[in-house]
Amino acid sequence: MKIVFLDVEQGDSTLVMLEDGTSILVDCNFTDDNITKIKRYLSENKLSPDVIDALFITHPHEDHIRGIGKLYEEFEICSIYESGHRLYISDEKKSPHYKDMINIFQKMKNNGKTCKQLKAYDKFNVGSATIEVFSPTKAYLADEKPQERDIHDQCLVFRLEENGVSILFAGDSSMSAWKERIVPYYGGFNGKKNLLESTFLSASHHGSNTFFYSTSKADGEPYLWGIKKINPIITVISAAEANKHGLPDRKALELYKKYTHGIPNNVYQTRWYKDIIVQTKSNGNFQLFTEDFLERCSFKDLEDTYATIISSPPPDVNGFYKKNVNIEFQVKVNKYPKGHPAGEIRWSVLNNSILPDVNHDFYEGQKSMNFIYRNQTAYFGEHYLLCEVRDSHNRNICTTFIKVKVR
Repeated sequence: MKIVFLDVEQGDSTLVMLEDGTSILVDCNFTDDNITKIKRYLSENKLSPDVIDALFITHPHEDHIRGIGKLYEEFEICSIYESGHRLYISDEKKSPHYKDMINIFQKMKNNGKTCKQLKAYDKFNVGSATIEVFSPTKAYLADEKPQERDIHDQCLVFRLEENGVSILFAGDSSMSAWKERIVPYYGGFNGKKNLLESTFLSASHHGSNTFFYSTSKADGEPYLWGIKKINPIITVISAAEANKHGLPDRKALELYKKYTHGIPNNVYQTRWYKDIIVQTKSNGNFQLFTEDFLERCSFKDLEDTYATIISSPPPDVNGFYKKNVNIEFQVKVNKYPKGHPAGEIRWSVLNNSILPDVNHDFYEGQKSMNFIYRNQTAYFGEHYLLCEVRDSHNRNICTTFIKVKVR
C-alpha cells in the first residue's frame, strides 16, 4: 500500500493506492495542479491515471470538496461514500462546489454506480482494504438542516486497514463526537476490542483545538481519550503555511506531539513537508518520504529496497524474538538523492509492551552517523524500531519503521 497525504493548502485530501491496485481518494481541495499530481502518482504506480475506484467525502465543507466537479470531469469515479450531510443552501452561487457534489451524487446513482451514505457500525471492503465507520451516528437525520458545528459533531470518521497497517481519517470531527459517540463505543471498554488504534492518524480539522476541547479557545482540561485510543505511530496535519486560521493550534500541536508515541518528529505537517508519502509492506513495516525528498529523487526510486533494516540474529520462523536477546540492526540505504548523502542517522524505539507501560513509550537510541544500532529485547509485545536518515542540511531522506515482536 502507498499513502500520499497530499499538500492541498488549507484543506484535506489523501490518496491511497492498495496492494491489489485499487485507488482511494479521501476528500479533495483541488486546483488543476493537484489533479495533475494525482494522475502522476497513479501512473508512476502503474495504475490507471484516469480512474479513482472509491471517493470518500467526510463532510461537505468547501475545504474538503473544493474542485469535486473538476475531479469528476478528469477521472472515472467508480464509487462514492459520503456522510449524508445536506446544507440546504438557498443561494447556490455562494457554494458552487456543494452544488457540484450534489449533482455528481445524482449522476452516479443514475449511472448505476455506488453512491452510499455511511453510518456508524458500517464495515465493508474496498478492494483489499477493510473500512470501519465510527461516525456519523445511525440516528443522525439529514433533514435536521445542520449548522456548521453540527456537521463537525457528526463528521464521517472511519478507519482503513490493509495488511495490519491502518489509517484513521478524522475529517473535522469535534471533541464532543469523540467523547460522547466514538470512544465509548469503539474504544475497547468493558472487555471489548479497541477498534480505534491506528498506525496513522489524519488529524482532525487541520490541527484545531476542537479535537481536544469543546471550543477552539481551548478552555479547561483537554479530552485525551480520543488520541490515547488511536495511539498513532504517525500523525499528519494538513494545513496551509501561514493560514488565516492559525492552524494547527499551538495547544493541539503540543498534544499531538505528546501522544503520537511521545515523538515530536512523528507529527508531520503538509505546510512544512508538502506531500507526505508512505510505502508499506505486507509484514506491517513501512517507509516514509516527503515531497522534499521527491524533488531530489524520482518517485520511481521508492522501491522496497530503498532503505532496509537488517537484524542479526533474525527472528524465528514465526517472526518473533524471545526476551533478553541481543540484536544488531543495520540500515542499508541503496540509493541517495543526487548530492545528498546521509548526514545523520537517528535511531528510536517505540516500546509498546502488552501491559500499559507509559515509562517506556519512546526513547531515542542514538543520533550520529552510525548505521548500526544494538539493543536487547526487554518487553513482551510489538515494538517499532525507527531509523531516520537525514542529509547534511537536516532534511529527511527517508524514515524506515520495522516491527520487532517479542514473546
